[in-house]
Amino acid sequence: MQDVASRFREYIQLERRRDAEGLSPADLERWTILKRFLSRKFNPNLSDDRADQRRSVRIPTKLTVTFRDERELRSSLMTNLSRGGVFIATERPPAIGSSLELRIDVAETGERIDVPAEVVTVNVGPHFAQALRGMGLRFRPTSEDMQRKLDELYEGQLKEAAIRSS
Repeated sequence: MQDVASRFREYIQLERRRDAEGLSPADLERWTILKRFLSRKFNPNLSDDRADQRRSVRIPTKLTVTFRDERELRSSLMTNLSRGGVFIATERPPAIGSSLELRIDVAETGERIDVPAEVVTVNVGPHFAQALRGMGLRFRPTSEDMQRKLDELYEGQLKEAAIRSS
């Protein structure tokens, strides 16, 4: 049986190919199986149907983020990350539709990633948890370089989560 780390590596390889050139039907089936496996590994209560609705695996993480809304500069904790966005725990999220500049501090590398984002959910956490205060943000990358940085962040956090789960 493959371990989590080797499944992660296979998933990332297929994910990159899927984004760049597309996958054969057999490779797409394997990518789906791996995505479901990793999604369940990181989120045990997640159904296959819910995992299939997502473009990528949602990774549990704990990164510090800073954002400015129209009122103030705030610092919060990013609790999960996907290829297209994040969930940030905060007691006072801005309204749905609000645009903000998100600064992600990557402790492992010392890098800061500044990315525009849009609030798409408020006070609805992962798996539709109503008790979790915060906001779901969709990234709005403005350049290929910014998208590359977000992809590297995603893959690095996925690798860390795979190692922790092994």
